[in-house]
Amino acid sequence: MGGVFDLDLAGRRILCVGGRSDLAPRYRDLVQRCNGELVRHDGGLEDSQQRLEAVLASADAVICPADAVSHNAYSRTKRFCKRMGKPCVLVPRSSLGAFAQALTALADPPDQQAPQGPFSLDNERMLRARQAA
Repeated sequence: MGGVFDLDLAGRRILCVGGRSDLAPRYRDLVQRCNGELVRHDGGLEDSQQRLEAVLASADAVICPADAVSHNAYSRTKRFCKRMGKPCVLVPRSSLGAFAQALTALADPPDQQAPQGPFSLDNERMLRARQAA
């Protein structure tokens, strides 16, 4: 994960919807090391579902791990980001490694644009594998 620390999020506010509570401090540390700010909504476990739209609106980009979020919060996040064209990376797992990959996808490398709307890391891996073949 050493390469992820070279990323510059340029002060962007990253929202994590869901994810593992025990990893939240590590998600925050990773984002801060990449010059970003992390905001977290637990996906409806304790945080209000009504608060979700407000934090989605306040974020510059969103990461949403599918394995640690309510179905309702996942669907609402995906719809909101699609409607607003907000960069949103949908990750299959809430591991620190998956979170780091999502940050890499959002970092907006100079030769590419950050994804707009919902974007799945699984779909990106399949696309790169096909292009490499």
